[in-house]
Amino acid sequence: MKPFNKKLLSSLLIPSVALPLATISAACATSKTRGTQSNIIKQATSQNRIITTLTNFYLDYFYANDIAAANLTEEEKKDPLAALLQKPSSQFYKDMYELFKIYANAQLDKDPQFFSAIRSELINAEIDTSSYKIAPFATPTEDDFKYLMKNSKYIVSDIRLQLQKLILIRLHMLKDREEIRKYANNKDGEDKVKRERLNKLIKDHKGKDKDKKTTEHELHEALDFKDNNVNLIEHLVNNPLLQTWAFTDKRDMQLRRYQSRIHSADEFNKIAEYNPLNSPLYEVNPKAKHPEQLISTGKNENIDLAKLRAYKGLVKASSGSADLSTTLYAIKRQKSSIFGFVDPTTSKVYSQDLFTFGKLLRQEDKAPKAKFKAGVADQLKNKSKTSISNEDIELEGTTQLVEDGKVIGFQKTVTLDSKTYTFLFKVESITYDLTKSNDVTIKFALTVKELEKRAELKFDSLLKNFEDEKESNKYNQSQYPTDVDLFKNDSFDARYIVKLVPSWTEDTKLKRKTLSFRETPWESGSEIKKIANAIAFLDTSNLFKKAVKYFAEIGFKIQERQLDNDVRDILKKEGLI
Repeated sequence: MKPFNKKLLSSLLIPSVALPLATISAACATSKTRGTQSNIIKQATSQNRIITTLTNFYLDYFYANDIAAANLTEEEKKDPLAALLQKPSSQFYKDMYELFKIYANAQLDKDPQFFSAIRSELINAEIDTSSYKIAPFATPTEDDFKYLMKNSKYIVSDIRLQLQKLILIRLHMLKDREEIRKYANNKDGEDKVKRERLNKLIKDHKGKDKDKKTTEHELHEALDFKDNNVNLIEHLVNNPLLQTWAFTDKRDMQLRRYQSRIHSADEFNKIAEYNPLNSPLYEVNPKAKHPEQLISTGKNENIDLAKLRAYKGLVKASSGSADLSTTLYAIKRQKSSIFGFVDPTTSKVYSQDLFTFGKLLRQEDKAPKAKFKAGVADQLKNKSKTSISNEDIELEGTTQLVEDGKVIGFQKTVTLDSKTYTFLFKVESITYDLTKSNDVTIKFALTVKELEKRAELKFDSLLKNFEDEKESNKYNQSQYPTDVDLFKNDSFDARYIVKLVPSWTEDTKLKRKTLSFRETPWESGSEIKKIANAIAFLDTSNLFKKAVKYFAEIGFKIQERQLDNDVRDILKKEGLI
């Protein structure tokens, strides 16, 4: 293999002492070596090393604490990241190995001989492979990982480079290291790129209709710039995802039509496993190959996602209707996260909580009757009382629901299938005009404390002529079925989805609503990291470009005019400048 002249890149990524943040520059080779080096630098492996040098530069900064804690020798300091990749105790090693296991699964799914074929490439590059003897179809071991981190630079499929791209994408989305936050955040702890962008959007909108802001403007106003995950949250709003299990089946519908109504994973799987000829089912509606990568669904679903058939993976959500709508407006209107079985006709998504809510509505059947407290009606009639509040109302068989010392509604407990549930009747409004009528309309929103917030039913109570309700309101049970019908267009159209978008909930510190992962199944750091990992693998090339652009905006700029021509051409081709 021809040697790679590092002189062309010797100052490609050296911070400028003239700037408080890092800039990137490059030096040209001498004219004597220019022609030969130009040919070498255009080879795929050399191009990889140019990009690797770029990624090394960022990572040297973003893992500076890890490098400092490693007590590297002078020789190891020449490539500190390479040194860390041989030290399992380092966080950089742990992060890279975590991504490598996902990468290995993805490559083996596409080509079971991917890692064994690499051995031939390394032999052709005259690299010692005596410690790398992976067999076809085998999953690489941790020792194989260490070997590849040391030697993959000699082959076109430079695995270390691919992982470093992925880790930079994740750092951009999560900002989960102190070192990157040092450059990315302003003195107030806000993401300075987001703050500067919002300031510009506000300036551009000055003097215009306040109700006609752009979607980007509305989105930036909805973000919490102090949230480390702000870039991931923005990405999910602009690129919402569905974790999906799905299949269609037209076989023997005259015999199977009665099976179309389901409410559980077992019933979903039973249809997915239909096999009248008893043929092998290995490739028919398979389960997820790598369940450890699955992103959680709701805690009350009681569904083992690893056992659910017809896994399709993470797919970009197209602009749908009903519960599948992914506009910013729709995300803000969501009462809680959306997951469950999809009704193919209406696009409504039914979770186990919604099925339980439907059962509770059928069991209770009618809303409790409303009335005024003793004496209130007489005061209203003789006009000694001229206003009506929640404290003046009672609901039959309930007790007051108090929040911060104020009555906000009523509550009662009910039992279903040996479980106790708390019905919450929140008063949304009390409407009346005592100068024209003695009728009072009370609007209630019914939820259940133990169920998700989108299990909600609204109804009105009418106190006509200030008198108690004579008849109870029958609950509108049609909104909440106890199962879902998968039959559409003479076939089964089955889907279970987890809609991956942020929540729109109250931030107690900011005292306003913001987009975040609060009150979602993905609130924990481990689940958020799963989402970031999955996104990074979905669109690595474009997301790496986006990350590099972001790094430039926080101070890591490539000085194009100082670049060697061939280096500049390669970076332009990659979309990095």
